[in-house]
Amino acid sequence: MMSSTKLFDRLSMDLLKILEDSQKYDVIIKIGGEYPDSTSSYMFSKKKNKDEEISYNCFHENDCCKMEEFYVHSLLLSARSPYFRAALSNEWAKKDEKGIIVLKKPNISPKVFKVILKYIYTGVIDFKNQGMTDILELLVASDELILDELIEYAQEYMIQNRSTWLQQNIVQVLHTIFRHETCSKLQDYCMEIISNDPKFLFESEDYLSLDTHVLVSLLERDDLEMDEIAVWDHLLRWGIAKTPSLPSYHEVENWPKEHFKRLEETLNPCIPLIRFFHISSDDYYKKVYPFKKILPKSLKKDIYGYFLSQGYNPKSVILPPRISPIDSIIITNKHASLIECWIKKKSDDNFGNNGNNNSTNANINNRNNSLINYTKRLEFNWSLLYRASRDGYSSSDFHLKCDNRGACVVVIKIRGHDQIIGGFNPIGWYTSRYEYYSTSDSFIFSINFNNSHHQNALNQENIKLCRVKDASRAIYQDPTRGPTFGYPDLSISDNCNENSRSNFEPKFHYLRNDINPIPGFYVDDYEIFQVFK
Repeated sequence: MMSSTKLFDRLSMDLLKILEDSQKYDVIIKIGGEYPDSTSSYMFSKKKNKDEEISYNCFHENDCCKMEEFYVHSLLLSARSPYFRAALSNEWAKKDEKGIIVLKKPNISPKVFKVILKYIYTGVIDFKNQGMTDILELLVASDELILDELIEYAQEYMIQNRSTWLQQNIVQVLHTIFRHETCSKLQDYCMEIISNDPKFLFESEDYLSLDTHVLVSLLERDDLEMDEIAVWDHLLRWGIAKTPSLPSYHEVENWPKEHFKRLEETLNPCIPLIRFFHISSDDYYKKVYPFKKILPKSLKKDIYGYFLSQGYNPKSVILPPRISPIDSIIITNKHASLIECWIKKKSDDNFGNNGNNNSTNANINNRNNSLINYTKRLEFNWSLLYRASRDGYSSSDFHLKCDNRGACVVVIKIRGHDQIIGGFNPIGWYTSRYEYYSTSDSFIFSINFNNSHHQNALNQENIKLCRVKDASRAIYQDPTRGPTFGYPDLSISDNCNENSRSNFEPKFHYLRNDINPIPGFYVDDYEIFQVFK
């Protein structure tokens, strides 16, 4: 019996012809005539690179202000978009003297609407010739037109392919996406990269223009990797910038009561989110006390009692301390959390290549929801025993620091590759000479950061976990080499930064066929962590 087959390509091409020929249209949509969004003119007013400047100029001079008519078909639009289903219904639609329905959408640019129409008719989305400003505008327009599938795909595309641009323009992006609840995936991603590296946001004056609700979302996060007193300091700067006519906070000693009152009103939603009880008494006195007038009386009383009396029980809510970042220059807490899942065998073989289409001209139905989320509050203690760039690259340096220390995680940055490899050794390292140690709990792994992914964005297709195949040869102890798993599956050579004798070929005692071997490489750096509860 013949199974059913989906022949969408021909259908898509035929529907595209209907759109391009405009035959038997019954709707005219007038697109453009004003700026698409009040955020857009702000959003791209700052020109940080050549591509951004071109996009800005094209948008303001020509694209948006010109109105363009599109001749389309109500049946297709109604089937594909709940917005059009309502707008083109008999209850709402307005017809001209020829019986043609006429709609006006002045807040969407013709350039972006063409992309949306092609998607509506064919299911194909092509971002190859679209700048990021256009894709963001498309995201806003898709929200208005209730095109959930397109909203989802556009967010995934930006995260997987344009993460560098997102980070470089983070404030402008936040202004747009936090006004649209459907952009939750992009909101989470942006909050994630800020939490992992807050300096790139707060060292820019742009953060002073953040909307209050965006800053509140950031302050609510337990994983914001910044000292609490620094969080407070940046909050003060933001509050003063948001409050008209306030002088610099360096002049706080001369402020009248009215200045404090106005600042208190500005910071009111944010004050409860500061972890005052996790600020040292010295920092509190120097940085918080001068602004004590903006704090609620009950909170001030609790803070004084907390610092001055061991037995004091504050009535104020004491928020937990923010998560401290792992002491690594190679991985983040998010990677460590994923490795912990592997150690506990909670997440095992779900990290293969799912054949995700990386083409910019892709059928939207082929998208792969592949971003992985892991908590960053770690269950294990991760004690850094060794860092090659700090302690030396020789095998003797490694064994001096790491032998007889118990279970360890190894993470390795390969020179010239956007890739981290590593492994878990539950036994530990010893100076035994050329001897295999047996365990069924060890594993090795590979994490790839291609396609300009931000390092903290874990993507399923780029993560490969290899559990041990031959437990009797899981760990190889060799005093003349660095960490070695199932020699030669993963082995680090002596003075690994000066030669290419290190090896990664998981096909001997660890087995996974879909990992590209790296038979000889130089090491940029590697770290060994003792892991324990």
